Amino acid sequence: MKRIREGHARIHGKQKRPTRLNITASTLQAMTQTLHHTHDDVNIHAAFCLAFAAFLRPSELTWKTWDSSSYLAHLSRGSIEFTPAGMLLHLPKSKTDQLRAGVSIPIAPSGNDKTCPVGSLHALLKKYPKHRHAHLFCRHVGPFDYEYFTSRIQTALLQAGFDPQGFTGHSFRRGAANTAIQAGIDKKDVMDMGRWKSSAIDTYISQHTTTSKLYHLSARLHHNSGPQPASPPSITSLPSLTSRPVLGVSPSASVPGASAKTRW
Repeated sequence: MKRIREGHARIHGKQKRPTRLNITASTLQAMTQTLHHTHDDVNIHAAFCLAFAAFLRPSELTWKTWDSSSYLAHLSRGSIEFTPAGMLLHLPKSKTDQLRAGVSIPIAPSGNDKTCPVGSLHALLKKYPKHRHAHLFCRHVGPFDYEYFTSRIQTALLQAGFDPQGFTGHSFRRGAANTAIQAGIDKKDVMDMGRWKSSAIDTYISQHTTTSKLYHLSARLHHNSGPQPASPPSITSLPSLTSRPVLGVSPSASVPGASAKTRW
């Protein structure tokens, strides 16, 4: 079966994947401008900002049903811990952590009031306080599930003047990865930030980001050619061959046959 697929690919080429677009920092800024101070908008605002800053998968911040034990697998109010440096997001479970070992994600303030994850979570928890085992994000009617989350993404993009086609719930995670790479953050560090443990991160890096990086490297090639080769010594700087002593012969010794007879 594998050979059949490989043969099909050689003849017809690889099937093109659907276009997947990124929600970058500037896109997030435009999206948050469309939101208001209602209950549902304050929740979705904080969810958007956190999804970008923490490289979250949609499954890590959405929920379909909630009961007394749901906080063990989903983000709850107790998942947020504010610190002097920003906040810690305690993620109880993720796609790569099915055994619920949990992971704590440090998140710093962004310095932008509209897209700051720390500020938006502060605003949410202050305006709508709940007990620590309650869901972190919710809406007035219905679950805060994947369908609702993606529909709000589409609506915000449309209202901000973007064509929503090509954007999904993973667009925040993709956008965060590409924004980090373009900011000069090392790929290994980006993998740590996004909790990637394999080359799967490569599927998140867009062609635009790769091309921009290669342009930057090409510019460095032209402007930083590296160390110059050492210049060969000049002839005048070489020591005189006649001034070197002959091995086994004293510098003051005369050359046989030059002016006196050799004594044996």
